[in-house]
Amino acid sequence: MSNDDQADSHKTSRDKDDPKHDSKHKPKHIVHIDDIKAEVRKKTQTAAEAEGMSIEKYEQVEKAIEEGRDGDYTDEEREAVEKIQESFDAETLAQFQRVILKPWLQTYVANDMFESQTSSIVQNFKKNFAPQKSWNTIQSSFASNFSKNLPAGVAFSAETLRAIRNFTAPNQEFLKSTPSLMHTFDRMRETLQGYARAAQIAGFATNTQEFLTTDAALRYRWNRPVWHYTNGHALLSIIRNGKLWASSPENLNDSSEMTHGFDVITEAFRNKMEEAKNDPDYDPDKRSTVETVLSEVLNKGYFDSIINDVYYISASAEHDSLTLWRNYADGDGFAIGIDTTVELSAEGNAVDEAKDGEHIRADVPLISGWYRVSYKKREKQKLAQEFIKSAIADIGKTAVRDRSDLEQELRKQAIILASVMKHEAFKDEREVRWITTNFTTFDSVHYEHGRRSIVPVLHVMTSSAEGDQPLPLKGLRCSPIPNDSIVRTMQGMLKQGGYIQASSNVRKSQQPFKG
Repeated sequence: MSNDDQADSHKTSRDKDDPKHDSKHKPKHIVHIDDIKAEVRKKTQTAAEAEGMSIEKYEQVEKAIEEGRDGDYTDEEREAVEKIQESFDAETLAQFQRVILKPWLQTYVANDMFESQTSSIVQNFKKNFAPQKSWNTIQSSFASNFSKNLPAGVAFSAETLRAIRNFTAPNQEFLKSTPSLMHTFDRMRETLQGYARAAQIAGFATNTQEFLTTDAALRYRWNRPVWHYTNGHALLSIIRNGKLWASSPENLNDSSEMTHGFDVITEAFRNKMEEAKNDPDYDPDKRSTVETVLSEVLNKGYFDSIINDVYYISASAEHDSLTLWRNYADGDGFAIGIDTTVELSAEGNAVDEAKDGEHIRADVPLISGWYRVSYKKREKQKLAQEFIKSAIADIGKTAVRDRSDLEQELRKQAIILASVMKHEAFKDEREVRWITTNFTTFDSVHYEHGRRSIVPVLHVMTSSAEGDQPLPLKGLRCSPIPNDSIVRTMQGMLKQGGYIQASSNVRKSQQPFKG
């Protein structure tokens, strides 16, 4: 996973004698934080019990994970907690998307609002949340801050006003659905910005875009770092230069990179067309159109050529994997914790598809983001079937004159999907990968010596319009091979390199592996 081995409880007590907390004295429509927390804990308890875990044990494991106390829980307990939390996150996102009307976002995308303004809105929202303790006040605060942060000269349309009223209406279920309220607001910002980016592009393939953007099995949206395993030589290069290497699929350890996923998607397409032929109620003209468009999208010649412009950074959701230490340690292995909420790009160039169109290659789709890798046959087939289903829906609502644009967008999504399907033999890696393409007109490909030979790579940095920024490192794990002094050494190296936060999160592996 080295890309060629480049060098306490939620429970809150309340004073029952305080009339402010007496339900009889609560103003109508006001929801107190205590009530939300109690409801969240009840929901968490139900989910924990379904996983064979008490709520107390769940909270102990959750806290241990947050504090990096790896030895205080088993792998099974960690997986159960992560499963529960991710299901809550997925539910939160789905509910949030239902209360947001896209026309509202699209009204202001044209005025270039969200990239610069949304973050400050959410920060104000957070600041006002804790002291006010009422949804009515939060609602008013959000609406007020939203208005204050609008670009000068932007007027509210009737459609936008209806959308804002829809969003700011009391929605208790939205808050109840996640155990981490502050994390919810981070997800709000991410969702707003995601919709804004989507609205900047022509409205093609909206079904497949929504599927590939929100499906919990695909996009990595967890607030914990992913871990990039590499050797000591590469780690020094990363810290000194502030760059990661993204490698071509053809130079990774899986000889079927991308081609395996392409085959799974193609099989799902063929099966769907066979079903359509045997369905007497299926419109033959519609089937013919779908077959023509998707045959072009899934053209093998195109995929064979585009693989040369696709690049990955491989990481893992597992910070102390015996399998990965064996494969990548080389006697002095390290796992670098990367914050996936920070945007990366080749050379750190912040390229906006709407503003910098002249710097975007027409023959290569713009792709950039962290995705989970799927290994199980049934899971991969399900993803492929969902993609084909979504694509058919998009084809049915796209005008003939726009089909070439639709094909281009569907190809982009097919590349992403093919990139996240790997053979089951690699399942122990629990891979999360950053996928990008060489989509700019700049010559961003470098040639470096990897483990076996000279290979093409992209130098990936924190994306910034203001110049070089440090990599978003959250911590470091050391392989079990060196002695314990390696922790102090790595802490000093990270501090000297300017990675102060990461230096406070350095641990040595607990695996019984000595190389």
